[in-house]
Amino acid sequence: MRPVLFAGLSLALNALAPARAAGQMRQIALAYRARIGADRAAGKAPHSCLPEGETEITTDVLIVHLRSYAAPQRDAMSVDAAFAELIAKTYPCP
Repeated sequence: MRPVLFAGLSLALNALAPARAAGQMRQIALAYRARIGADRAAGKAPHSCLPEGETEITTDVLIVHLRSYAAPQRDAMSVDAAFAELIAKTYPCP
């Protein structure tokens, strides 16, 4: 299991530098794709219908999404969970 990158979104928003954010976003995206693959392999409905290959979600889009949460929510949510919500909203299953 990989370590939690940030305890909450507020901390992440304050700590993310563009280059660092891109690397961490890639780690989060790879873990999310692995989760989707594992769900499909187990016969579970996927959380989203993410297209194969690279997606068009940029770090800027992710940061705007992170900022959309109210402050109390930010402190209680991980960047991984917020990323998963963004992907489900962007690439919902039909």
